[in-house]
Amino acid sequence: VSVDAHGPTSSNTSVARTFINFLKSYIGSGILGLPYAFLQGGVIFSIFSLMVLAMISNYCIRLLIAVSDELEWKYGKTFSFGAIGKALFGLKGRIIVDVSLIFTQVGFCCVYVIFIGDNLQGIYGGIPSWGYVFMLIPFLIAVCWLR
Repeated sequence: VSVDAHGPTSSNTSVARTFINFLKSYIGSGILGLPYAFLQGGVIFSIFSLMVLAMISNYCIRLLIAVSDELEWKYGKTFSFGAIGKALFGLKGRIIVDVSLIFTQVGFCCVYVIFIGDNLQGIYGGIPSWGYVFMLIPFLIAVCWLR
């Protein structure tokens, strides 16, 4: 059972499936772009930047968990990210959180589609990578509609 802004809803998602989805979306796209980022930034700067961003991310995740635990203790139910934003900052907070999540997810999707297009272009070579991207979009949209 999960809880969103409209109350509890049933779900067939387990903790393991949620963890795998987290790995695929957050870590997967980062791993795809990390070698290029290191190439552009240099080894020393890139390692330092990666460590600083890891510390900031760790702090933010811990802060989010603490706020979520506090709200769960106070109200007796689990809150979604948007509901946490609404509880803390009102409707504007919910809108900012939800729009940020949309941009994050769209960014992940763009990284994957570009990665696929670049790899297909490297294998077949006759078509530029953006051509493969446009050819893949209808197929990927159809796959996304599968449940």
